[in-house]
Amino acid sequence: LTADGASHTVTAAFSDDAACTDTETYTAPVSCQCVISNITATPGACSTSNNTYTLTGQVTFTNAPAAGTLVISVTGGNSVTLTAPFTSPMSYSISNLNADGASHTVTAIFSNDILCTSTQTYTAPAQCSTPCPPSNFNFCTGDSYTLTAPAGYSGYQWYTVVGVTETPIPGAMSNVYVATMPYLYLSSDRCRCMCHRPVLPSDPQLM
Repeated sequence: LTADGASHTVTAAFSDDAACTDTETYTAPVSCQCVISNITATPGACSTSNNTYTLTGQVTFTNAPAAGTLVISVTGGNSVTLTAPFTSPMSYSISNLNADGASHTVTAIFSNDILCTSTQTYTAPAQCSTPCPPSNFNFCTGDSYTLTAPAGYSGYQWYTVVGVTETPIPGAMSNVYVATMPYLYLSSDRCRCMCHRPVLPSDPQLM
């Protein structure tokens, strides 16, 4: 039977004597299932020092687990972990998120009851500072260059860019990347670095 806190009726009857019957009403217990009923998500202003913002809000729930953690995370960004005991509503704050003006999803989930989860979308503030100017490097056979995006951002990912196609570089998830091939490289904070091969007669690959 479903625990819903509502009034219900139970009936007893004999199949061979329809007149011999009785009913009784009762109130079921309230639900004991963990439910996250609401998540609020309020992005703060963009910081011009590092182009990031802080997300604050509250998670409202019932019947939370007695132990474990409540993890609140932003897709592609940072997270915060709250520990038991849990008292609804619980406030949270996630800092150093990239200001990109895009829609993002914040997710709350209890570690001891992974079915007790919920999400909320919000719009980040627009970029308020230019992360870095484009950089150009001459790139000869056997060369390598260390590309560095500004520190203090979250969710780093370097890409190679061919035309309009941006391809993530596996494992390139810090603000520093060592380039060994001539490409247009792009970091997730939109820092562009062009490593191009100059046309030189001494380069055997171009002769």
